[in-house]
Amino acid sequence: MRHKTRTFKLLHKGVYSAETRSLARFLVHAGCSQESVGRVINKIAGLAGATSNRVMSRRSVSRALIEGGVASRIQLGFEIKNTNGKLDIYINVIMIPEYLYSLMTGLTISNDGTTHNNVNYESRFIELKAPSYKDGAPSDAPQKHLPRLISVASAVSHTSESQIDGWRNEITHLADTFSQSPLAKRLGMSLDVDEFVKKLKGMHTDHANDQKKTYRLWQEWKHQIICSSYGFEWIEKMKESSPNELCFLLISAMSKVISHVGGGERWDSMDAVSRQPFLTEMMEEIAQTLGTEVLNSLPPEEKRSIELFFWAGCSMHKELNSVKGGNTAMMNWWAGNSVTPPVLLANKDNDATIQLTEIVNASAVAVQRALETSTRGGVKAANLAGAIFNHKDDKKGQQDIHRLFFMQFKGGVMKKFPDTSNTRYHSHCDAATELLKFLEFYIEFLEFIRLNKTNSKLNHMEENLLKALCDPATLTELAVLTLYSQAVTKPYMRNIRAPSCEELNILDMGPLHEKLKVHITILIANPELLLNDLSDSYLHGAFDGKSWDDFAAVQTVIAMYNMGKLPHLKHVLVAFLQGAHSTWMRFTEEFAVGGLIATSTTEERDLTAMPTTNDINEGMLGSWRKHAREKPSTTVGHFSDQAAFSRNDTQEFMNAMFTDEDHAHLRHQAQKIDMSGVERQQREALIQHKLDSAAAAKKKATEKQASNSAKETYFAGVALVLDQNQLVRLLDPALKDQIEVYRRLGAEKHIPLKSHLKSKSQRLELLKKLSARHSARLRGELVPHDNDLESHDTNDDT
Repeated sequence: MRHKTRTFKLLHKGVYSAETRSLARFLVHAGCSQESVGRVINKIAGLAGATSNRVMSRRSVSRALIEGGVASRIQLGFEIKNTNGKLDIYINVIMIPEYLYSLMTGLTISNDGTTHNNVNYESRFIELKAPSYKDGAPSDAPQKHLPRLISVASAVSHTSESQIDGWRNEITHLADTFSQSPLAKRLGMSLDVDEFVKKLKGMHTDHANDQKKTYRLWQEWKHQIICSSYGFEWIEKMKESSPNELCFLLISAMSKVISHVGGGERWDSMDAVSRQPFLTEMMEEIAQTLGTEVLNSLPPEEKRSIELFFWAGCSMHKELNSVKGGNTAMMNWWAGNSVTPPVLLANKDNDATIQLTEIVNASAVAVQRALETSTRGGVKAANLAGAIFNHKDDKKGQQDIHRLFFMQFKGGVMKKFPDTSNTRYHSHCDAATELLKFLEFYIEFLEFIRLNKTNSKLNHMEENLLKALCDPATLTELAVLTLYSQAVTKPYMRNIRAPSCEELNILDMGPLHEKLKVHITILIANPELLLNDLSDSYLHGAFDGKSWDDFAAVQTVIAMYNMGKLPHLKHVLVAFLQGAHSTWMRFTEEFAVGGLIATSTTEERDLTAMPTTNDINEGMLGSWRKHAREKPSTTVGHFSDQAAFSRNDTQEFMNAMFTDEDHAHLRHQAQKIDMSGVERQQREALIQHKLDSAAAAKKKATEKQASNSAKETYFAGVALVLDQNQLVRLLDPALKDQIEVYRRLGAEKHIPLKSHLKSKSQRLELLKKLSARHSARLRGELVPHDNDLESHDTNDDT
């Protein structure tokens, strides 16, 4: 029997079908190179008993990926448009087709930045409620808050202003893409930036100062748009209700504009194009003034609902910084209590400089610098161990040998050492736990490394680690990190980062953080809660009262403590907890009593859902870095399109909402984008910014050099006044010049800063000392140390 050959049609009416383009995107996402996609599709068709009449080119695959990015922006525009940023009581219900939906929620945004190959990159997400499209149409089932990727894009800088500009450009592009789409036109919809900003109700970032400034800029922008919107609405009403008042308002504003440009003759000489910016600015100022009046006249509840805009910081950044704060306090405890600190773990060069002093009289300055730049303690030991056993460069270190060696002690499991080489949450605490729990085996492993070397010697880093693992004070710090991890870090993570926490709202986490701070306070007052060998010590020791994450590690610490191997553990633990507690206080300020979150209602928090961590942005940036290393020819734009298409389930949206008209529109838009050279334009903008920054820095340096030269010339002509009676008669500016001359001479090393000399009497008293010391030097006398210059008259009389 003869089988019929079926033809797999890649093309429909001369173009690749929507199904073929969808398959191409799927294959690229699965890891297939764009060059190979066409051949893979033909191979799949052949295995299915079909033949293909054409091979899809790399260019066509690239276009299909761009189409995915365009479709993702249309999807986001659609979902943003159908998002309401008001509470239920302020929404006017409008009848819409059954297949659409009204989302009772506000928008929230999150972002993060990183640097890769000296280029800044930004990841941007929005969070909103959206339906499922799996059944071929928007589902009527209860909707969940979902993170939607806006973009991963390069940025000329990471300043707050640059971040706001980046958001403005992305949202403008997204809104225009949606508004121009056949879908929007069929539904009678459009979207603009102002609508997006008015619906915006919250921002979630890390705790860096630039992010807090970005939040303030968003607040200002949102307030400006709200007032402008109300203002222009009021102007339209005035046209009908009070035209005379509006006319007077316009005439008054117009007279100011004419005066500003230089008078009536100057205004009359300007053409319409030149006048337009002044007229636009005038109308905006009128709208702002009227809109502010309207906004302030609203009932307090409605005004709060309209202006509502929360900020919350990533929970894991709070925990990360609590460990840093605790570690700083722990390191300071040794010197503050005159106790021998952990052994110094200097690098190879600094160690050589320090040891040189035992042989010859080396430079005191060099030794001091070596000591100041060298570190010690549990965190340093964890860093060393991570660099040796799990280096971020997989060509370095003892990574595979480490896993093979420890299989025998870990039940045959090949487990990596905690990744302290990269910035990873809780990695240093995990490393401390690992080192203490298998302390004898790590010492044995270092000996194993030594014996397997040709010269039978450890390198300097390995010697430092061995030194640390044999030092009681360093082990004490490792024990503190372990206990804090088990008592605070792990239970905290179980409450905010576990898979069951995906739908938690960080705005509801205020009580949790208050409970955490209370728990740390209890541990500070009763450190024995963590230092006893009771089998159920976790009931009062762990933050959540649940079993220890690593019971064996806790038992190891307690056993070492009871054997006297961890000197001062209780005191060092309390110091760490105190430092961590003060850090938690600073990093949970957004939940402060009387603040916006603390005074919010349940409805307001439900309106503005935000995840508990910023993992989605950090993970997306990590994915981009990995992608850029593995596929360096891929542009960030292509990566962003692929990531958004996959992350936002755009294919399901297309299946549910798109028609042939929409697919044709995608092809047309992708062609325009591909031919526009947008990536080239972004690269040119980036390098131009670098050139402008370099030119500005050069100009600043030149101006500074000229200023310094002028100052040198000026002060070179200032004669020192050594007579005490003449000093008293000098005016204050002359006194300041005299002090600056002494400072420039360099003989006095402890002249107080200008900011510390707040009055004329202080400056005169200091000059009397300086002139007396200088006169003594001129006479050839021995002048004592100048520390006494710091103690000057503190009277504030002038």
